[in-house]
Amino acid sequence: MTAHLSFVLLAAALAADPPPAVQTVEAQGEAAVVNGDEGAAIEQAKEAALRDAVSKVAGTLVSSDTLTDGSILVSDRIYAHSAGYVRKWEYVGKPSVADGSATVTVRAEVGTAQLDKDLEAVRALLERKNKPRTVLLIAEQNVGTTEPFAWWAKGQKQAQGGMVSMDIGTFENSFIAALQKYGWNFVDHQVLDGKLKVNRPVVTELTNQDAIEFGKLASADLAIVGSVVAQSPGQSDMAPGMFAAHANLSLRAVNCDNGAILDTVNMTVGDITTLDASAENAGIKALRMAAKKAALQMQQEILARWGQDTNGTASISMKVTGLPNHRTLKSFEAVLSSSVRGVRAVREETYDGSEAALMVDVLGDPQMLADQIDGKTIKGGLAINVRHVSGNELDVQLAR
Repeated sequence: MTAHLSFVLLAAALAADPPPAVQTVEAQGEAAVVNGDEGAAIEQAKEAALRDAVSKVAGTLVSSDTLTDGSILVSDRIYAHSAGYVRKWEYVGKPSVADGSATVTVRAEVGTAQLDKDLEAVRALLERKNKPRTVLLIAEQNVGTTEPFAWWAKGQKQAQGGMVSMDIGTFENSFIAALQKYGWNFVDHQVLDGKLKVNRPVVTELTNQDAIEFGKLASADLAIVGSVVAQSPGQSDMAPGMFAAHANLSLRAVNCDNGAILDTVNMTVGDITTLDASAENAGIKALRMAAKKAALQMQQEILARWGQDTNGTASISMKVTGLPNHRTLKSFEAVLSSSVRGVRAVREETYDGSEAALMVDVLGDPQMLADQIDGKTIKGGLAINVRHVSGNELDVQLAR
């Protein structure tokens, strides 16, 4: 479905003048009020209105004879990738609730470029996610070394007759350069030297738990974890005296708060453009090519996931401390379920007598949820104090 839409958009673009970078449209959304929750209905109506705004702009890019089913443009699958196009929006008038349904009208600025090519749309989406901090935990190895270098694993030594590993930073620097212009916020691991350690010597293969621990020490929201190895098959048959190289990489994007994997990439990158008189230099070229390709591919998938989170129901991990008993936890859960706008479900994961771990499904994001519950009181006179907010996690403490 997405491929078909992209083809139609391309055909339209070739047949007419380029569309404006931004189109401002008004759109209306409606949603039913369920269990008397008018706030949730207004949120759903707003999302429907934004979805309609995107579909209206997309509709201007296709010819009437090729668009036979208007619903294709408002399907959840298309909108999951289109959410990042909404740069900003505002209500036109006030939301209204009547006859069991909520109705809103919005004025939205919608970008028309592909999500991964539209700098402003990407930046807008990152802003809506509060510019998540990203740490790179990528071990890289170039031609001529026998082991990958990992900046967090100190004490690597030279082997007799050759270099075990070498800190080149080629892949990491190229990965950062490919994404920083889109507004990504990367952690400088130079300031973390001495703080990040592993319990095993010369460890380059990190588990998800390692990534979570390192990410939290770095105050990062997202960790890109994995390894990349450049290899050279030797001199090229087509160009004697010249060396080619390719890079094999395996990466995954991990949420530092809950360990969820947002994307994985496994690929081999290298072509004739890596040819060089030095095999090591050819390897550096391959590493740079692989970094750019992997970065842009991961960006597209991660932004799609973030777009779903910011425009749909997100699952948020919530740590609750200061619990005197299980009855108090149930009172807290009842407040979340009945009195907090947008909460769809509350699931109790663990409870040990003084603290609990909950999973909360909410229409919105953690910051929106935090703003609503901070300072509320529950049965027994305990106040809810928000202690920490991240992209997918909340820590709250109950106290008098």
